[in-house]
Parts: sequence; structure tokens; C-alpha cells
Amino acid sequence: MKWYKADLHIHSVLSPCSSLEMAPESVMLAARDQHLDIVSITDHNSMQNSLVYGQSAQKHHLSYIFGVEIQTGEEIHLIALFDDWTLAEEFNDELYQSLIPIKNDPEFFGDQ
Repeated sequence: MKWYKADLHIHSVLSPCSSLEMAPESVMLAARDQHLDIVSITDHNSMQNSLVYGQSAQKHHLSYIFGVEIQTGEEIHLIALFDDWTLAEEFNDELYQSLIPIKNDPEFFGDQ
């Protein structure tokens, strides 16, 4: 049996709990340093960075899974993973339509 090392809950700069240092190249280099085989960017309520991070993962010979961390109004967090960008993009569009329109406050939410 082949074993894989994965991190399926990584945030990019789109998530308030992340930082500007979480650029695609930095994330994938850190993943390689940790000897990961599979990664997924699971930002809060958005897959807007998925394609760029997926391309970076491919460049670094890492398998990539499209993902998102869905945060409900009740503060429940769920991870949704997709192996197909078309389905992920459709879900992302639906998710984005359901968000409450709140302007980003960098002092409260961070640099998103």
C-alpha cells in the first residue's frame, strides 16, 4: 500500500486567518519542505485563488485538490473538496451568491 502525506486545509491570502506571506510559491515550497504529496487551498468561502495555487502545485510536482472552507452563519466550518475545476467553480459561484455583502476591514479581518 502506498502512503501519501497531505495537507487539505491550507489558507491563502484570501482568508482572514492567513498572511500576505502565503503566496503560491511560498506555500508550495513549504509543502515540499514538509514532504507533502497532496495539498489543497481551502480559503474561507472562496475558491478564487484555487487555479493559481493549483498551477504552482503542479510546477512543484504536488497533487492538488480544489477546496473551500465553508463558514456558516452559525460559525460552523466545513471543508468541501473537488477533483474537478468545473464542479468547483460552479459550487464557488453558488457559494459566493449566498454570502452577506460585507466590505473588508483589514484591521478586523486581515489583508484579504
